[in-house]
Amino acid sequence: MRKVLGRTAYGLVAVVVLLGTINLGMWLKTYSDDVDAAQRPFIVEADVGQPARGRTFVATALEVRGAKVIRDSGIDHATNGVWLIVKVRLTALDQPVHVGYAAVRDSAGRVYHASNRVNQPLVLGHVLQPNLPVVGEIAFEVPRDAAVSLTVELAENPTDLRMDSLLRLRLDPLRSDVVDGWADDPQPATLMATELAV
Repeated sequence: MRKVLGRTAYGLVAVVVLLGTINLGMWLKTYSDDVDAAQRPFIVEADVGQPARGRTFVATALEVRGAKVIRDSGIDHATNGVWLIVKVRLTALDQPVHVGYAAVRDSAGRVYHASNRVNQPLVLGHVLQPNLPVVGEIAFEVPRDAAVSLTVELAENPTDLRMDSLLRLRLDPLRSDVVDGWADDPQPATLMATELAV
């Protein structure tokens, strides 16, 4: 009888420990999800031609073009996908700032960062001066199927987007035949020089 009671008590203790471990795991997961949600970036969205105002700068997507080849410093950079070239206007608000994070996100949630294969005169090092809007282009190398529906994402910090502004500039959808035309055109494109906006 004692053996049966001992085994039953041992089994009950094991069940209680197991349930406690499961509850602790669920609590830790919930806590972690809450922390991630609390620290997510503050997203500011805008359509083409409309300004998105972040904490330190304002960005406006102006137009989009594409190419199979980008010529940079006399060197041609071809792609198996398509170069998506987005013209934007950027303005620092209160102090000098640079855009350290530039990417596009497609409708499937895939993210493509501004290419480091070509010189990017507008972002990734260019310092914006307060109240002096500049216009320039950012080049992204993306698959053809991703290019038809994209959103540009811009932020100041290149690696840590937590608890800061993330500007999302929605681009107009592109027809696949337009994207294919860009991707099949052997004529090299060049990025415009960064210039003060008028």
